[in-house]
Amino acid sequence: MPRYVFETLHSVGRRDDEARPDACRLSVTTVEAPDPKAAIREAVKALPHLARQVDPTEDEKRTSVILVKNECGMPLYSATLNFNATWFDRSTAPSDRVRNASGLETTEPA
Repeated sequence: MPRYVFETLHSVGRRDDEARPDACRLSVTTVEAPDPKAAIREAVKALPHLARQVDPTEDEKRTSVILVKNECGMPLYSATLNFNATWFDRSTAPSDRVRNASGLETTEPA
């Protein structure tokens, strides 16, 4: 059965962070599937699992990308999952990162 490689890249950060190489993580998984479409379906099935890995008390934004490649390393498909969080209530926010109703960061209670 043909093998396909799933490269999953996660980048995690605060809303105002620039892309930081130290906040990225790459994982590689090899799967067997009868054809490319079946491999792509497996990649899409993995997206909810990636969403469950988000820690809302730590992550304000997170992007996860799954790249599906064939055995020769040729890219076949890419799927991206973006998570963006906004804290409005100071009592529940993990730090002083609270935004007002307009989405602007504030030091005053929302």
